[in-house]
Parts: sequence; structure tokens; C-alpha cells
Amino acid sequence: MKKLLKNNNGAAIVTVVFIIAVVFLLCVALINFNDSHTKNVLLSGQIEDALQIAEAGYNHFMSYLYMDSEFYKSSEGISNPGPAGEELGFVPIDTDSAGYHVYKIITYRSGNNIIGHYQVRVKPPSVNEDLTLISTGWTDQDPEIKKSVKVKLHKRSFTEYVDFTQSSGTGNNTVYWTTDNVAYGPVFCNGDIFVKGFPIFMDNVYTAGKVVEESGEAKILGKKYENVEPAMFPVTNSEIKNWAENGGIYLEGRTCIFIDGTKLYIRNNHEEYKDELLERDLPKTGVVYVKGKVFISGILDGKLTVYATDDIYITGKNPTEKNGWNNPRNATMTGSITVDGYNYNIGIGYQNTNIPLDRNATGSNYSDDMLGLISEKNIIIATKTWPYDNLQGYRSNHNYNNVMVPEMIIYGAVMSTGGQFMVEDFDKAPVKGRLSVYGSKIQNSSRGAVGTFDERTFRIISGYNKQDRFDYRFKTMSPPHFVEPANSGWEIRSWEEIPNPKIIQ
Repeated sequence: MKKLLKNNNGAAIVTVVFIIAVVFLLCVALINFNDSHTKNVLLSGQIEDALQIAEAGYNHFMSYLYMDSEFYKSSEGISNPGPAGEELGFVPIDTDSAGYHVYKIITYRSGNNIIGHYQVRVKPPSVNEDLTLISTGWTDQDPEIKKSVKVKLHKRSFTEYVDFTQSSGTGNNTVYWTTDNVAYGPVFCNGDIFVKGFPIFMDNVYTAGKVVEESGEAKILGKKYENVEPAMFPVTNSEIKNWAENGGIYLEGRTCIFIDGTKLYIRNNHEEYKDELLERDLPKTGVVYVKGKVFISGILDGKLTVYATDDIYITGKNPTEKNGWNNPRNATMTGSITVDGYNYNIGIGYQNTNIPLDRNATGSNYSDDMLGLISEKNIIIATKTWPYDNLQGYRSNHNYNNVMVPEMIIYGAVMSTGGQFMVEDFDKAPVKGRLSVYGSKIQNSSRGAVGTFDERTFRIISGYNKQDRFDYRFKTMSPPHFVEPANSGWEIRSWEEIPNPKIIQ
């Protein structure tokens, strides 16, 4: 029989074609992979570049905050035209539906080269909410690729505590927290906090030293932080003088101020004014600077900071009534208000007293009235010193009952950069009830005394009992151009990427 020979040529051709096809497909896949990888690398690079430009945006805005911590409040901003006329500064152009102030698009340059652009929007701080900033960046090469970051910024301040002290004193000058002392807000001390009796702290307690309980026990409803970093007082406060001389009010000599809403009534004994009654609107910069003593009282409708190089006396009567200078008994009472069941006489009040007093408070529908009092010496509750028409402009030997008022209340942030907040003759003055500060007290010394107490019963025997209530707006806000700690600075509390908001031209 003949053997048949198999012809494998067809199978070989199919195999070769299959191998070629596989190689071709692999090549195509490799080319597509390389192309896709290249595109992904390029896209990733542009996304990274857009993110870096967005970060450059918020860092740029922070540089303006370092120069002026209240820059975010400016309705005009700062324009800085670039070489080609593009904007390099921050100029507000709109407010979006979320309450953010939107700034003009800024060009991001490297030398003569335009790298990209960013738009910054800022939401001012509200109660218990830090300053919020959103920055959206994109490259000049691909403006369709955008990245946005949201950061929350906090600036350390003196006013973020209901009671700030440098120390509690030493030896016979030690000032104690004692029974019936209630701090409704965070407390800070650069030294030790001393306790005798049973004071109550309704919020956190911060001390660069320790809480020393000599007798009794402190009831702390918040958290206790010991050995924290001190907050340092600045060497000079010359900046606030500049704000007074440029858009504010600058005076020399003993000055009496009565705040009546948006008006200030002033008597200044400098030879230029000779104690004539002056009427002024609240100054544009919100700053009054006095080289001398100040007597002050009234009810504020707006924002104001009063700075004095000497003592500031807070009174419960109108210190500008010249016919009451010889006998303060005849001076008109500032006013009265009922708070928490107490009928207070007003030392300093707000027209709108709706302020947040709870540490969990949020929102922004509160009073926009805000006062700051800063003395290079002491903040004093007047008990015997009163304005007078003489060379010095005051007398310090009046009858206590003619000057003092019972149950006094003060709204605002009161700061003594070189002394204490105190009641004049606290150990001799008759008992007048309760003294309440609704805001913040800052003392570059130990806590000043407002009265004396019996160490057996811990009950008041002279002067005032005290109560401190914190205005929680001060956690993130301060009165106009208020003095800041020397080691203060803006810090980032949080950082996150977010979806891109709409760019506004």
C-alpha cells in the first residue's frame, strides 16, 4: 500500500499568522499602555501642579494676614498689578451664597513666566468657628484641570480667655480663686493658679505652671492643661497709636469719655480742649488713644478700642458731666440692666447684649457690638477717684458711697499691659454686691483683687464679689486692633481637598 504524506503547510501558515497577530496585538497594547501611561503621568503632573498652585494661593493670603491680622475684614483689599497688567494682589469682587468673600483671580508667576492662576475666597470667623479659606488653582497650560483646598486658620490671642493673668502673685500678694468665684469660660495663667475654697471653672483651665489647691478644691468642668506654653506680652504697642493718629482719635491729658451708642462725648483737659465737651462719631479705625488717665462709662453701639498710657477708671456714672465733678453723688447713673436675675448698674454696656455665653454656641446672629479697653497701667473700678476741674483733672478722696455703684456689670475685653484689673481700695470699700465682666480680662501681672473675704466662711467682707462670663465671640475675634501676644501667629487648624467651587470672573 502507498503511504499518504500529510501536508502541514496550512497549519504552519495559520500558526505563523496567529503568532504575528499576537505580537501585533501585544505591540499595540504596549503602545497604548505607554501612551495612556504618558497621558496619566502628564495628567497626574498637571493635577499636582494645580494643587501646588492652590496651596500657593492660601500661603499668599496668609502673608497678608501676618502683615495685618484683620486684612480679611477689608472691603477694598490690596491691588498689585503685574507686568502684563494682571492682578497679583487681593481685591474682593463678590460674596458667594455660602458667605465667602471672593477675590479677583490672581496670576501665579515664576519670574517672567506665567505658571498658572488661583482664586481665593475667605469666610470670616464666627462663634467657635475659625477663619476659613478656600483656594482653587490651575495651570496656565490646562485651565480645565483645577484643584481646591480648604484650610481653617486660627490666630492666638489674649481675648480667647475669660481670665488671662501673668501670675497669681506670691507671698502676701497671692490672689486666690475662692468660694463664689465662678469662671464661665476658659482661663489662662502664665504661672500657678492658687485655690482657697471652692471656685468653679465652667470651661478649660490652662496654666504654664500648676493648679495649686492650698485648701478646698477647684471644680473644673472643662479640661485642665498644665505646663503649657506661655503667651508673651509684646515689648511695644506703638502700632495701635498709629491707628489712632490715622483715622482714629488721639488725645493727651486726663480724658473723660461717655459712650452713647455711636457717639462719644469727651472732656479732655489738655490746653487745646480745656475740658470743653466734644462730640465725636465712633472713629473709622475704631481706635481712641489717650496719653494720660481715662474715666469711662456708657453703652456702645459698634466696635471700639480705647487705649491709655495711664490708668483707666471704669465708672457706673457719666464722667463727662462737669456739674457732677465736685460731688459725684450728683452724676447721672449710666443705666441699668437685668441679667440672670441680677439688676446691674452699667459700667460699660452694649446696645445689643445678645452675646454667646455657652461654650457650645455657634452661629453669627449675635451682637456686633465689641469693646476693648487697654491700659499700660491698671484697669480700675472707681470707688473714690473722680474727675475734677483742677491741674491734674481728678481727685482721689471722695466718699465711697458717692462714687461706687452696687452690682456693676462691664461688657468687653479689658486689658492691663502693666498692672491689674482691680477695685480701688478693695479692702476698705463697703460691700457693694457683685461685679460681673461679660467678655475677657487680661492682666500682665497677678489677678487684681476686687474685694476681701473671710477665710473661715469664704464670704465677701469688702468691695465686690465677682463673676466672669466669657463672650465666646472672643474665641476667634477681638476688638479693633487689639494688642496681640508677642508669640502670636496664624496657624493651620485643618486642611482638606474639596470639590472645586465655581470660579467667579
